[in-house]
Amino acid sequence: MKNTNAYSAMAACLLTVSFIAACLFFIFYYRFSFNYETEIRHQYNLVFFMPITAVIYLLQTGWKKTFSIKQIAALLIIIVVCILLLSSTYFSFGNEHFFICCSVYLLCSPFLFFRKTISFHIILLFLLLVFLYELGAGFNQLFQADDADNGDRSLLLTGSLQNSGIYGCYLVTQLPFAFYVFLQWKPLNNKEISALPVGLRVTAFLLIFATSLFMIYKTQSRTAYIASFVTTAAWVLFNYGAFIKQRILVLHKAWLTALFFVVLSFIGFAGYFLFGMKKMSAVGRMMKLQITLNHITDHFWLGTGLGRFTWYYPQWQAQYFKDHSQVPTDYFLSAGESYIIFNEYVQLLKEVGLIGFIVFAALLLYFFTSKSAENRKLMFTAKLTTTAVLACGFTSYPFHVNVFLLLLVFCFVLVFSLRENPFILKSSFFIHNRRLAAAVTGCVFLLTVLAGYQGMKAYTAIGKWNDIQNNYVLPAEAKPQLSPVYNVLNSDGKFLTEYGEWLAQNNGNGENTIAVLEEAKKFFITKQTVEATAQAYAAMRNYPRAIENMEWLSNYLPNRFTPMHELLKLYQLHNDKDNLQKAALKILNMPVKFPSAEVDQIKNEARLSINIYRSYENSYRRVH
Repeated sequence: MKNTNAYSAMAACLLTVSFIAACLFFIFYYRFSFNYETEIRHQYNLVFFMPITAVIYLLQTGWKKTFSIKQIAALLIIIVVCILLLSSTYFSFGNEHFFICCSVYLLCSPFLFFRKTISFHIILLFLLLVFLYELGAGFNQLFQADDADNGDRSLLLTGSLQNSGIYGCYLVTQLPFAFYVFLQWKPLNNKEISALPVGLRVTAFLLIFATSLFMIYKTQSRTAYIASFVTTAAWVLFNYGAFIKQRILVLHKAWLTALFFVVLSFIGFAGYFLFGMKKMSAVGRMMKLQITLNHITDHFWLGTGLGRFTWYYPQWQAQYFKDHSQVPTDYFLSAGESYIIFNEYVQLLKEVGLIGFIVFAALLLYFFTSKSAENRKLMFTAKLTTTAVLACGFTSYPFHVNVFLLLLVFCFVLVFSLRENPFILKSSFFIHNRRLAAAVTGCVFLLTVLAGYQGMKAYTAIGKWNDIQNNYVLPAEAKPQLSPVYNVLNSDGKFLTEYGEWLAQNNGNGENTIAVLEEAKKFFITKQTVEATAQAYAAMRNYPRAIENMEWLSNYLPNRFTPMHELLKLYQLHNDKDNLQKAALKILNMPVKFPSAEVDQIKNEARLSINIYRSYENSYRRVH
C-alpha cells in the first residue's frame, strides 16, 4: 500500500508540474492551435510531454487491478490517438490543430485517475497567479495605449495573448476560479485558505473583479461582453434560480407578458448595439458562416476530420466569390485570409460530422449533470468556467486558443473525476480483471512511447531543416541532409511550402519545385502556398497552370489588388488579350479598402493595359 501511495504521489506531482509547464508554454509562447505562418511549428515541442504522460500512466495505473468504465474509455481513446499519430497521413504531427487537441487530452486525461483534489487546487492557485499577472500586463498596456497617437487603442490591450478580443475572453474565464480560491476554497481540514479575515478576502476579490470588468470593457471585445453576461446569468440562476422561479410563477399574466417583451427588447437592443460596434467585423463573420452553411451537407456524417476545416474553408471561400460575380460590398471588403469562422460549433460540426457532434453534445450533458456532495463548489466553479469558454465559442474561436483548450479539457476531467451520481451506466461499475488492466496499461505505455519517439524524430527533423535553410544555398549540396528530413516531414504542409520556396529561391529543379508545392497543397492551402505555386509554374513558362493558381488566389482574396495585378501580368505573358481586358476592368472597378500609392499604381497599369488593348483592336480593324 505504501508503494502504491508513493507511486500515485509521484504521478500526481509529475502531472501537476507538466500541466503548469504546458500552460506557461501556451500563454507566453504558443497561443493558437492553427497558424498559417509557416515558421510557426511549435506543436512539435509538445512531443516532450508524451513520454512524461507514459510514465505518469505507468506510475498511476500500472499497479491497479480495477478500472471504471470511464477510465477504460479514456485509455482506449489514448490508444486510438497514438495509432493515428503513428500511421495516419492527414492526422499526425503535421496537422497542427489535431495534434494540439491530442496533446492536451494526453496531458489532462491522467486526472481521471485521481480522486484527491490537492493537484487540482495547486493548479487553481497557479492559474490565479497567472491571471493576476495578465491583469497587470493589461494595465501596463492600457497606460501605454493612452500615450498612443492614433488608431484603435483597444487593440493594444492583449496581455500575453496577442489579441485584444481573446484577452477580454481570457479575463472572463478566469473569474470563476478566482472567486473560488478567494472565497470558497477549504483545502485542509475544512479550514479557509488562510487566516486572513473574510472581509479582507472579499475586498481583494471585489477589487480584482472590478478591475477585470474595467479591462474587459476597455478591450471592446463583444464576445467577452456576451460571455460576461452569460456567466453572470449562470451564477445567478444557480444560486437564486429557485427564488426567481418562485417569484415569476406568482406574477399576473399581464406582467409575465410585459416581462417577456422587456427581455426580448433587451436582447434585440444588445444585439444591435454589439453588431454596430464593429460592423465590418460582424459582417465578415456572417459571410464566413454563410459560406460554411452552403457546404453543410458536405462530409455530413463523419466530417472533414479534426484540423482539416482550415484546409477546406479557403477553397469554399474562393469558390463562393468565383460563382457570385455580384456580392454585397461589405462581403467583398470583409473577405480576408480566413481559415476559421468565429463560430466553433458550426466549425466543429463540419470537422467531426453529425455523429461526432452528437458525441460532443452527450459529453456536455454528462458534464453539466455531474454532481458531487463533497466537492460541490469546486465542481460548480469548473462548470461556470466551462460555460464562459463555451459562450465565447458562438462568436469567437476559443477552441483554437491553446490555453482555453487546456482549461476546457481540465474542467472536463476535473468534473468527470469528481462525479458521484450515475449516468446510464452506474459510475460505480468497475472491470475487475487484472490481465485486462495490465494489457490496456501496457498498450497505452508502449504506444505513447512509440508516438513520442516518432514525434521526437519530427522535432529533430524540423531543427535540421532550419539548419539547412540557414547554411545551404545549393539544393544539390544539401541533398544528403534533405532526404531524411523529407522522409519524416512529408505530410507537414508548412515544411513542404518552405521547401518548395527554398528550391525556387536557390535555383532548384523547376519540376521538383512544382511537385513539392503541389504536394504541400494537399495538406496546407494558404495564400503563401498558392502564390509560391503560381510563381513556380510561371518560372517554368507554364502560364495556364500559373494563371489557374493565381485566379484561385484572386477569388479567395477578392479585395486584394496584388493577386489581380499578378494575374494581369500573367495574362500579358500568355498573350490572353480577352482575359487581360477583363482583369484590367475588374481592377479599375474594385472598391478600395485601404487607399495607397501601390493601389493607385496598379490601377494606372490596368488603365494602360486597357488603352493598349483598345489601340490594338482599332489597328486590327483598320488593317482588316
